[in-house]
Amino acid sequence: MWVLRYNARMAGYPKFCKRYATLPSSFYESVEPTPVANPCLIWGNGPLGQFLGMEQGWQDTTDALGLFSGNHVQDGSAPLAMAYAGHQFGHFVPQLGDGRAILLGELLGHDGQLYEVQLKGAGQTAFSRRGDGRAAIGPVIRETLLSEAMFALGVPTTRVLATLSTGETVVRDRALPGGIVVRVAKSHIRFGTFEYFAAREDKESLRALVDFVMGKYYVDFAPVEWADLDAVSAGLLGFFDGVMARQIALVSKWMGIGFIHGVMNTDNMSITGDTIDYGPAAFLDEFNPEKVFSYIDTGGRYSYGNQAAILRWNLGVLGHCLSGLFEEGGSRRAFWAHIESRLEAFEGGFARAWQTEMGRKFGLTITEGETDSGNSLQDDGAIINEFLGILDDTGADFTVAFRGLYDAYVSGELGVMGPTLERWWERWQARLVAQGDSQDVVAERMRVANPYIIPRNHQIERVIQAAEAGEYGPFYEMMLACEAPYETRGAFEKYAMPPEPDARVKNTFCGT
Repeated sequence: MWVLRYNARMAGYPKFCKRYATLPSSFYESVEPTPVANPCLIWGNGPLGQFLGMEQGWQDTTDALGLFSGNHVQDGSAPLAMAYAGHQFGHFVPQLGDGRAILLGELLGHDGQLYEVQLKGAGQTAFSRRGDGRAAIGPVIRETLLSEAMFALGVPTTRVLATLSTGETVVRDRALPGGIVVRVAKSHIRFGTFEYFAAREDKESLRALVDFVMGKYYVDFAPVEWADLDAVSAGLLGFFDGVMARQIALVSKWMGIGFIHGVMNTDNMSITGDTIDYGPAAFLDEFNPEKVFSYIDTGGRYSYGNQAAILRWNLGVLGHCLSGLFEEGGSRRAFWAHIESRLEAFEGGFARAWQTEMGRKFGLTITEGETDSGNSLQDDGAIINEFLGILDDTGADFTVAFRGLYDAYVSGELGVMGPTLERWWERWQARLVAQGDSQDVVAERMRVANPYIIPRNHQIERVIQAAEAGEYGPFYEMMLACEAPYETRGAFEKYAMPPEPDARVKNTFCGT
């Protein structure tokens, strides 16, 4: 079976830009998607497609089916698989790359920014490492649900433009129906992309990567002046600071909604500060800082409560890559000393971001230092941590507990509370009074920080099982339920309910 190329622009579809393909050949391998036997569009993200310049109703066209199944390629397009390395569970792998993903190119959004469009499950590439390059329908459904739910929750993330079945079977632990997910991202460049060139001591490519990333995604920072070592140091440190700030904001948002990425390897960390690669990702049910879901993570490296420490570790890896741009000796040591000072400040920076994010869940406005009312950052942290301690001790559901706190604040109906929670409640109420905001302001701050619905693991598994049997009704219903996660909607009440003990999902899988 051959890939068809259109000689003219496909009806209703803008042409792809080929910005990444302008980089040196060391950055990627050119590859065309492997056609599939009988593609079927399960779901098309109509609004996202229109945002990217497609005509209304694009998802109902045969062109969409051909393009996003990989059976057709636009004339002039340059599909490719990106090269990168990465630390996986702390162990360095010098070559990973897109083993089942193919970048079609970029489309211009209505915001004036270019967005990369990638097919996951589109066939073998030079980086497949004996894999088949395909995806089973389960991981395709999981990524669609999780990424679109995260977008609705207000978390920076990759998006899904389309979800397809292929009409073919893939073999994992058993025979499964195949699928393709069409992923949209600001960029698919990862920390591991920097590692790929740093490990090869390819300074020319590493400089080109820095220039590309800064010129496209960190435009507020001065470009690096490579001819001047001092200017290089200042420019690279500014870039590092920008990356660190975005990553801190991202991971603190994860923790505010009880999200566990599950596999924060450096090859799964987007350089733009977006959530990427929803493999064993999951949300907390009962609160437990040591909670892990990935069946691989037997040591708890990527547990809920360890995500900040792993982020710091990953940033250290990125800093080490950047230091490789300097010659051995004093200039490299001086640059690394600057990186170390940033990493030493990381803990305080993350604590402030985390406390701000968590504080919103309690209606608090977190300000550093003493306020006129005598409330300090440390005092607010104690209020937050004491409540989390109560959740941990009681095994309460994270999302339900916080939404219940919001409901109790709004209604004034507290229900039965033990003495520990009563003392905490009084302390929290006194803090809110001292803050001086009206009840309506506090209530709205809490509402938009405490979701009613999250994509719960047991519900996702139910949807996947149905999809594997060819039934997509539960998938469509759950997508609708997750569209407005902060709204209380009785029609979707079952999606707000925690699982019964025997229905809890204890392990999630990458699905590759």
